[in-house]
Amino acid sequence: MPLDGITTHFLSRELHSALQGARIDKIYQPDSYELLIHVRQDSKNLRLLLSANPAAPRLHFTEISRENPALPSAFCMLLRKHLVGGRVLSVSSPGYERIIEITVGTVDELNDINEKRLIIEMMGRYSNVILLNAQNRILDSLLHVDARMSRVREIQPARPYSYPPVQSKFPPLAALDYIHRGELPILPEAMGRPLEKALQESLLGFSPVLAREICYLSGVDPRTGVRQLKPDESAAVERSAEQIIQRILREEPCPTAYSEEPGGVATDYHAFLLHEAGCPIPYTSISSAMDAVYRERDKSFDFEQKRRDLLLRLRSSLDHATRRKTVHQGDIDACADRETLKEWGRLILAESYRIPDAASSFVATNYEEEPPSEWQIPLDPTLTPAENAQVLFKRYAKMKGKYGAAVGFLEEDERAIEYLSSLCLAVENATEPLDLQAIREEMESSFTLSSTSGQKGAARDKDVGKYFPGKAKSGNQGSRALRAAGKASQRKNSVGNQKAKKAADSLKQTFRNYMSSDGYEILCGRNNVQNDQLTLKTAAQTDLWFHVQKMPGTHVILRTQGKDASENAILEAAQTAAFFSRTVTRSAQGKPGTSSDYSGLKIAVDYCPVKNVKKPSGAKPGMVVYDHYKTVWVSPSEPSKEA
Repeated sequence: MPLDGITTHFLSRELHSALQGARIDKIYQPDSYELLIHVRQDSKNLRLLLSANPAAPRLHFTEISRENPALPSAFCMLLRKHLVGGRVLSVSSPGYERIIEITVGTVDELNDINEKRLIIEMMGRYSNVILLNAQNRILDSLLHVDARMSRVREIQPARPYSYPPVQSKFPPLAALDYIHRGELPILPEAMGRPLEKALQESLLGFSPVLAREICYLSGVDPRTGVRQLKPDESAAVERSAEQIIQRILREEPCPTAYSEEPGGVATDYHAFLLHEAGCPIPYTSISSAMDAVYRERDKSFDFEQKRRDLLLRLRSSLDHATRRKTVHQGDIDACADRETLKEWGRLILAESYRIPDAASSFVATNYEEEPPSEWQIPLDPTLTPAENAQVLFKRYAKMKGKYGAAVGFLEEDERAIEYLSSLCLAVENATEPLDLQAIREEMESSFTLSSTSGQKGAARDKDVGKYFPGKAKSGNQGSRALRAAGKASQRKNSVGNQKAKKAADSLKQTFRNYMSSDGYEILCGRNNVQNDQLTLKTAAQTDLWFHVQKMPGTHVILRTQGKDASENAILEAAQTAAFFSRTVTRSAQGKPGTSSDYSGLKIAVDYCPVKNVKKPSGAKPGMVVYDHYKTVWVSPSEPSKEA
């Protein structure tokens, strides 16, 4: 639910009690919309988060530390200049608006107290953070608003600050007067609206959920038009509205977060306990409720952002590999007639005595075919027959070399595409941050291993020439340069191998771990490095290995402890392997890790003892071959919670 004026009012009172007299120590700007202020109060360090993000404008204490950029923004530097070292004098909210003002007092060189005001406007896409001086002029703001963006209100340095246009709504006291006179606190222009909308548009600081609470307490359908209300319904609405307004005026908040299901994650919050907002989770303060809600949202947002970043990098590499494959396939197709060129050259030499001078073509009979065929061979009239034959032989040799190289490159491209596709699948199937971390470490490890491989002598000498240009004056000096470059290369290789080993070690004990319904342990790799580690190093030779047939997927191990696995355990392990396959990712509407219905989807899963699984020499991580296997067709099934 959006932050409303009533919650903002109580939040300002709460922050005033917590911050009055606090000293501002540090100010950071983690991103373009957020500011983080560290304050010291009663021997405690507090973090105050200010956000003008249009999707979630807010102000609250937080326990989460955010990563700060190396170079602070100009606005952050200005805040540090004017506010660091100052003390918070007051925190207030004007007139139940979604605005909070923090007044800070600083001492100048003459020991005079200078007051600055930090205004946090939390109004959706109009949110902003503004710093004012004692004369109510804008020193600067997080977001600038000029006349082209708003004809009503400019937010620019040196301009006088004015509040947003006042809403013509009833404040709580005025609404209470209407109720005491026996009238509904609804504006005349809202009389034609449904009750919920009319209350929201008439009461200052009320959000839709708070207006809906009045309808709930009164037992009136919120969709009922105001003019259609019966006298008893109108009286019930007046009593419910009075009850909530009295709680506002008596300063009786009840900070509460709300989840969609009992024991679930907090998704919303409010200053009051509401009956139709979800399952309530009580908190001691509005700030802590807000922090709990946005902490979960930030986790989800960060997870999806990291997933998108990894997929973007992988898909870019995959597109590049696919384009390379197309080019190399084109080279192979272009060299399809290379043997014909060789045959033409041989026929020209064999029948050169029959070729007249300056001939542009020659008809030769190929007796190696049955029946013999005649070939029309084009010639260069400026060359002799022997020279024409040599030209054809050179073209043949060039095309033969090109064909051989293209075939090798094509095989590399196909392996790269298969490997990158498996990484994309792992990212798409990721359900928690640990999955993405494992994939990222695999990518970094693969890059480190490939980039720190030993260089050949010629390449190393070339690098030496780059860093030590010119001819050495003496043999010793040149030798010293070569030795220095060699040692640097060894150090680089050593550091790279250490990083790769550290990354691999960190992945060993983080397999997905499930338990079948009849007590068999099921292990799944999170990425290709883990797949290798699980299958080739962790699993016993008698354990069963599962993998979807002829498509990318995770390696699944069913721990048998040397016994014959039950049919039920085999079925559940196969369903788990099918769940983490590309077919599920592409065919099902939901994402892996969600409660999608896969009942109509059947996938072939191969399984065999681990001893029948081998890794070819030089194969990329996760690539194996297997034999003496069985195949089972199953519907993907989301495994139970990890053991």
